Amino acid sequence: MKNIFRIPVDHEHYRVSIKDGKSFGSIKKFLTDEEIEKIKPLSASGNLKYWGSTPGSSNLRFWGRMEPGDEVIFYREGDYIGLGIVGATINNEKLAEYTWGRRNDGLTWQLIYFFLNIEEFKIDSSLLNQALGYSAGPVMGFSAIGEKTAKPIIEKFGGLSIFLKDFKIAKEEEIEQKIIQKPEEAEYFLLDLGKLMERKTYSPDWGRTAFGKRLEELCDFTTVDDFLPPKIVDTAKYIDVLWFENHSPEYAFEVIHKSGMQDAFVRFQNLNQFFKSSNLHIIGPLDIEGEFEKIRRKFTNISDVVKFNSYNNLIELHSSFVEVREKRENFL
Repeated sequence: MKNIFRIPVDHEHYRVSIKDGKSFGSIKKFLTDEEIEKIKPLSASGNLKYWGSTPGSSNLRFWGRMEPGDEVIFYREGDYIGLGIVGATINNEKLAEYTWGRRNDGLTWQLIYFFLNIEEFKIDSSLLNQALGYSAGPVMGFSAIGEKTAKPIIEKFGGLSIFLKDFKIAKEEEIEQKIIQKPEEAEYFLLDLGKLMERKTYSPDWGRTAFGKRLEELCDFTTVDDFLPPKIVDTAKYIDVLWFENHSPEYAFEVIHKSGMQDAFVRFQNLNQFFKSSNLHIIGPLDIEGEFEKIRRKFTNISDVVKFNSYNNLIELHSSFVEVREKRENFL
């Protein structure tokens, strides 16, 4: 049975040997002939990605169990940030010193494991620890997930990688249900995001309230009759959210909470006849993406310009812009 390991990583060492990695040519001089045979095939797709542990007794025990195909999950500052599939292991003090230097006590991270590939993500460690049956708290060192926990994951999913994808989808759906429960709440995020991106905003639902605020407070326009061509007004004024630049609709959003997908595509099709540069987006819960793809194929003239984004993607983008605004205000 494959093994699953957890390791804490810092910023700098992670950037050097995993984020950026090293070319085979730059490390070849530190390798024995036997190590070259093991490592060179892993460089076929680009820079080598690897990590290391110091040669303490516990680390030696875990490192000694590592086999190609094993999985390593990376922890940093309260989050799991990535996963690597082990390709090879070597014990090489010179390579470790070249890559990361030495600690104050003279030790270096010579128990090295190279990865076939790396997946990066960000998952709150407390949520994943709970799913794995671990108590809350940071990952303090190189360790293995116990067989009792790992075995059902490997038997059902084939490994932690597929398990994490399912886990992330489940958590995204849970977040959506907690934060966006009504269409006007999605419109709130879209309108506020438009303001953060310095666009003029419009919604026909300006009279509704979300999160204790009337949407009108986030709308630059409550009508489009005054500046859009008469032939398109009857379509545009019913689109859930519009972002304008110079009185031209640059982005159009339809929020599909449960129904109305077909009608949304019809409105997009009509808008596209007059404003072909408009960016067209369907926003909704993850479980409507299948319906989106089905209907999108019917509208061949706009199928390549209409995109789907989930509520969670919207929330994450909005949060990132809020964070930038706060940093900018604090700095300036």
